[in-house]
Amino acid sequence: MLHRTEGIVLNSFPYGEADLIVSFFTIDHGVVRVFAKGPRKTKSRFGSALEPLTYSRMAFWARENTTLPRLTQADIIYPYQKLKEEFGCFQRVSELVEMTLG
Repeated sequence: MLHRTEGIVLNSFPYGEADLIVSFFTIDHGVVRVFAKGPRKTKSRFGSALEPLTYSRMAFWARENTTLPRLTQADIIYPYQKLKEEFGCFQRVSELVEMTLG
C-alpha cells in the first residue's frame, strides 16, 4: 500500500554501497524507518531531501507484513538550514532527535 506523508528526517544509516535506511518523524505515522534505494549515488532522484533535519514530503510503499517500507519519492519542503548552521541550536535539536529515537 502506498503512503504519502510529510515529516522531518531524524537520521540515516548507510546500507550497502548506495542505499540508506532513513528515519522520519511524521504526524500521521510517528517515527517511520524506510529503505531508500540509491540516494548515495551522484544522480540520485532523492537529492538532499534525506539530509538530517530536513522537512520533506515523501511517499513509501509498505506491504502488510513488512518491517522496512521502501521509499519511492522524497521532496524538500523546508531545509531548516539555520538549524544546521548555528552550533548551539543544532546541538539542542540533536538532543531532541536522540530522545525521540530513544
